[in-house]
Amino acid sequence: MNNLKVQERQSRVCTTVAIAIVAETCGPFTVIPALMNEYRVPELNVQNGVLKSFSFMFEYIGEMAKDYVYTVTALLEDALTDRDLVHRQTAATSVKHMALGCVGLSCEDALNHLLNHIWPNIFETSPHVINAVQEAVEAMRVALGPGNILLYLV
Repeated sequence: MNNLKVQERQSRVCTTVAIAIVAETCGPFTVIPALMNEYRVPELNVQNGVLKSFSFMFEYIGEMAKDYVYTVTALLEDALTDRDLVHRQTAATSVKHMALGCVGLSCEDALNHLLNHIWPNIFETSPHVINAVQEAVEAMRVALGPGNILLYLV
């Protein structure tokens, strides 16, 4: 976790991937408490690293994500409403991977709650954030069904 505090970007990215691999191998319950504790550190690099770790972790663990949706919902909600663009972009990517891992596994209430926080970011002007938000909405379409997304449009 200390590597999330260094200035060198390459080291931070490698650390986030390593954390996700540990979560996949040993179980997410070994990593999530430490990540959530590190997110409280008021440094952008650390918080972004935690969000990136969640993104990689949910991508790697697939359907195991259903057991941890309710645990990380508040953290992702905070990141999706943050002023920092990178926070919102990375949180949207995390939500995308989490939603795709939870398709049909009875997590629709938490995913719908996260969609309420993703949707306002659709008006963002940064191309990277727009792409991440659109991918998250597409993942929500798969997880929640096209009818729920249609209700947001109407």
